Amino acid sequence: MIELLKVAWENILVGLLSAGVVGLVLILKKKISDIRAEKKYPVAGKYLSKFEDELNGEKVSVTAPATFFQKGKKISGETFSEKENRKWILEGEITLGGHIHGVYFAEDPHDKGIGNFFLYINHQRKMDGLWSGYDSINQKISSGRYSFVPIAGNMKIRDIKQNDLSKVLEISDQELGKEYLDEDILTKISSDRFIFRIAETEANGIIGFCYSYITSPTEFIEDFGVESLPRSLKFSDSIGVIKTIAVLDSQKGKGVGSSLLSNVQEILKQRNIHSVICIGWRSEVGVNIEGLMKLNRFIFFKEIKNFWTIDSKEKGYLCVDCGNPCSCSAMIYSKAL
Repeated sequence: MIELLKVAWENILVGLLSAGVVGLVLILKKKISDIRAEKKYPVAGKYLSKFEDELNGEKVSVTAPATFFQKGKKISGETFSEKENRKWILEGEITLGGHIHGVYFAEDPHDKGIGNFFLYINHQRKMDGLWSGYDSINQKISSGRYSFVPIAGNMKIRDIKQNDLSKVLEISDQELGKEYLDEDILTKISSDRFIFRIAETEANGIIGFCYSYITSPTEFIEDFGVESLPRSLKFSDSIGVIKTIAVLDSQKGKGVGSSLLSNVQEILKQRNIHSVICIGWRSEVGVNIEGLMKLNRFIFFKEIKNFWTIDSKEKGYLCVDCGNPCSCSAMIYSKAL
């Protein structure tokens, strides 16, 4: 009897030890998998999110700041819609294939909005995918696109100052073409008609800028030689023209361009201007702001071939893509704010 008990006890002990070893192995495997996922797909940080929503029966694009936290494969975060004064909580998990699946729900317990999301992480930490769920505002099940663009850390956007000019001209020469931006830019933007915003971080200083101005539809047609404007713009008293967006090459893909664009659009809306035009260029390389325009739901409506040819000859600046003379086409996009 004693021998049987001894054998039984030994079997139990071996079983417990084996279970402990298996459990430890599983924990280590999970830990290693979490470390690999966090190292390969570091998504923690601040983002500019954009999602499709419905307003008065029509699809609209909504932009909102977002923050993600990460612990291994697990992520959590929040996004805030200032326009609707609603905060959303996001919880999800990353796969080693670079996908995120998760759920979202309103922070307000009385807000019944809830759903799920599916995202793919690309090499620049941008995330694109879909959301679907219960739309508590429109009281129905809905879905749409969902994207997140990482924002450069501790980025600040402000008006240009005198001592910013040397860095702004340096960025302009690198990204737009040598001598493209005039040195007397500060005198041109001294009135309320012009908006010149700077993006900077503590670590890198000035990393980009956006130069825009306010004009009338008639003046724009005369200046750019277009026959007409889209219906959403032609009946506006004034329109905002975003002439130039430039971001340091080392800082591209971090939401700097989108943040500058959103900032200027907010300023325009505060000035009661609800129509905006953005100018890009097409060369043999492609369209410089095509991705930015798609992300921010601008609509292309006009291409003007060889737009800068005469101007580049007269002023002597060098296009970054084709030198001098410039043979690029002006690509004109529009949007109703």
